[in-house]
This record gives sequence, C-alpha cells and structure tokens, in this order.
Amino acid sequence: FGSPTDQKKWTFSFWVKRGALNSNQTLLRSSNPLITFGYGGSGDTIRFTLDSTSEGSGQKKTTAQYRDPTSHLHVVVIFDSANATAGDRMQIWVNGTRMTAFDATDANPALNATCSINSAAAHRIGSNFGPGDYFDGLLSRICFVDNAALTPSSFGQLNTEINEWVTLSRSA
Repeated sequence: FGSPTDQKKWTFSFWVKRGALNSNQTLLRSSNPLITFGYGGSGDTIRFTLDSTSEGSGQKKTTAQYRDPTSHLHVVVIFDSANATAGDRMQIWVNGTRMTAFDATDANPALNATCSINSAAAHRIGSNFGPGDYFDGLLSRICFVDNAALTPSSFGQLNTEINEWVTLSRSA
C-alpha cells in the first residue's frame, strides 16, 4: 500500500486448502496484525492477532482445529475497531459460520484501535517477514476490502443441494 487508508475497518476473504499440518503457517502479515494457521504451538487453529501498543492488543484463536488437507475452507476475517460492541471488533468466519469459541487468550482491542493493515508498510500473503512460517497449501479467491466489514455472504453461499458452503457464482 502506497498511502495509508482506513486502518480501523477491513475484510479479508480467501479460500484455502491446507498442505502441511501441525506447523506454523502465515496467511496474512503486516507488522501487525498476523493471521495464521497454528502459530505459536496452537495446533491447527486459526489465529488473528493484533498487537497495538497505543490502543491495546486483541486476539482471536479458534478452539476448532482444521486438519483436513483434502477440503477447501472459506475464511473471512473482519477487523472493525470502530464497532462499539467489543466482541464484534475482530471476527473469524469459516464456511459461513461465525467462530465463537476461542481459547483463553481471547482479547478484544480497544475502541478505534488501529492496525498496520492499510498502512504504508510491507504486507505479505502466505509468508512471514523472517524465515519460516510459509503457507503450505493452496489459496484462491483472495479478496481484501478496505473500509468495510462484510459478511461471508458477500463472497459465498450455502448450496442447499449438497449442503456445502460454495463461492458465489457471478454471471457476466
């Protein structure tokens, strides 16, 4: 990003198919936050961490573990620190379902906390800044939306015929 934009509200959506399990794998990284699979010995959970020294930190780490390397998952991560409801400031959705079970390190950032996403800093998809933590698997339909807290239905839908979450079909 060349110029900072809204650092208080954004949505990151992607489809993922895991390769290696039981390893730290970075999905999105700026100086902060960090979105990973299994970071810090947390197994195969999804973790969204915000470290902000001026406004306090936040973290959501699912208790659910994602260990099936044969299936695709649709993950939506929402950051909206302008939301008055503390529990809605950092959200993780998997296949259209909002994750609500987090481990004991769960914490919400302060109202109007900022993060380095959308700042004029380096951003990486699929790798950390140092060696290691590279993502092993497939990423597709990566979508970053600035200044909006969109729901998963903006990117996918439940196919009731097969009872699976699928990507939205767009007609020309």
